[in-house]
Order: sequence, then C-alpha cells, then structure tokens
Amino acid sequence: MNKFTARIKQISLKISEKIAAFFRPYAIHVRNFCLKIYNLLINNEDRESRRIQTITFGIMLVFIYASISIIVGRNPLAVFRSLPVIDKRVEITIFFPDIDGKTILEEKRKIQLTDNYEVLVREMTEMIVKGSNFENTRLAVPFEGIIRSFWIDKDRCIVDFRLSMLDDAVAIVPGSEEMFKESLARTIKKNIPGIKEVIVMENGIYGRNLWENGN
Repeated sequence: MNKFTARIKQISLKISEKIAAFFRPYAIHVRNFCLKIYNLLINNEDRESRRIQTITFGIMLVFIYASISIIVGRNPLAVFRSLPVIDKRVEITIFFPDIDGKTILEEKRKIQLTDNYEVLVREMTEMIVKGSNFENTRLAVPFEGIIRSFWIDKDRCIVDFRLSMLDDAVAIVPGSEEMFKESLARTIKKNIPGIKEVIVMENGIYGRNLWENGN
C-alpha cells in the first residue's frame, strides 16, 4: 500500500511539473493582461466593463481548457462522444460441406442488408468456398467459386459457374462436389424467399463438373 501511495505521489508530482512547465512561459503575459483588465474594470464600472469582464472570463476558460487538453493529449474539439455505429447487418444461415464428403454443416453469419439477390448469392457462395469458421472445411471446396451468371425464374434460381482446373497434386474429396451443390442450394433456399429449386451449371451446361484435376 505504501509503494502504491508513493507511486501515485510521484505521478502527481510529474503531472504538476508538466503543467507548471507548460504555463511558465505565459505566466508573465497572463499576469500583465489580467492587471490591465482589472484596472480597466476598476476605472469603468459600467455596461462596457461588464461586457469586457464576461469576454475575458470566457477567453480564460477556453485557454485553460485548451491547455489541459494539449497536456493530456486529447483533441480540444472532441467535446462530445462519437455516435455509435448502427449495425445494419442481418443474420443468415450458411451451409458448408464437410471434408468427409457426406456431412453438411450449418452456421449463422452476419452480412450487410441488401435487396440485390445476385450480390447476396455471390457473397454466400464466397462464404461457402472459404469454409466454416469453426471446422476445417476448405478442402471440401477446392475451387474459386467464380460465378459467370445468375438469374431467378419464378421459384427457380440458376447459378452458372466457371470451370476450375486444379493442380494434379490437389486431392479431391469423393462426393465433395455434390455436397457443395447441396450446401449452396440449401443456403439459397434458406435465405431467399420463394426459391424452391436451385440449378447449378458449369459454363451454361447442367450436370458438368465444377472442378477437375488437369493443371
């Protein structure tokens, strides 16, 4: 406790020294200025003297506030706290294929609210490709997931991907592509109202592989 008290005393002395060192060059000027104002007020006890007194008092308050702000390292203009940022994100459900090629995982994510379904589908696809935040599912989706085109026809959603050629050293998990398509279909139907069917194509052709070894 004594060490703590001594430490506080030491810090207080340092702060006092900084304040004194900051105001010392201005002390004489402030003293002379105050004397001039005092003499002026003594000799002119009227409306004008009260006006000067009020202005002087305000200037001194501003000067003191600005000096203290500079000493403590704070912006003198930051009088009010900044307004809290309103979170306009919405919660959606994303499905991910697991690396066993059989299981589909489910997670909650937050995204910026949008009425553009194409933007939404592209963002959800990117999330599925990157994988789960809690499980290592990246190997289950080894392609970039580049969407060539997207459109909605009544209750049907069509997503057309570009073929990804993988390096021969990349091991493709058996069943991973079907699980990706199923995860994407569940994600779209879960988050876009009215969608009952999702069709995944590759370069405009239904039923083709989205990724292949060959590089």
